[in-house]
Formats: sequence, structure tokens, C-alpha cells
Amino acid sequence: MRLLHNSPGDRCTAEDEDVDMQIEGQQVERNQSQQEKAALAKLDRIMMDQGKRADDLERDAAEAESKVPEPQHQLSLSSVMACENSVWNSLCSM
Repeated sequence: MRLLHNSPGDRCTAEDEDVDMQIEGQQVERNQSQQEKAALAKLDRIMMDQGKRADDLERDAAEAESKVPEPQHQLSLSSVMACENSVWNSLCSM
């Protein structure tokens, strides 16, 4: 891409071509830098979103776990003895 426009009869000097190439190189570098910055910004947004989702899932899991009733495993000694007596009485009456 030529950045210096000369009339058809003019000849470009090597110096003009060097300047053109430097300008083109700077434009390419600037475009690459802008694309890299945009990609990094997008990656940062994705990482923040994923972190928020993970935090929300942990909070929801803790909330759900706290709502589960605890099992009633503790039996009183008197209720166990009453069951045992009932079983013995049933067996003895046979």
C-alpha cells in the first residue's frame, strides 16, 4: 500500500519507500496492539464472570445444604427398651 502519492511522472526515492514502509509497519503494530488489548479485556470479563458464577454456585450449594433436615438417628433408651419388651412379649406369647 503506497502512502505517498506522486504524480505518474515522478519517481519515488528509496527514502520515500523507507518512510512508507515504516508508516505501514507502525500501523500494523498499532492494529495488533489494539487487537491484543481487546482480547485481554474480553478474557478478563470472561474470568470475572466465571468467578462470579462459581461463587454463586458455592453459595447456592451451601444454602441448599443448610435446608436439608438432619436425620433423626437418636432414639431414646426408653423407646428402645419398649420395642425390645414388645418383641419379647410377642415371642413369648407364641
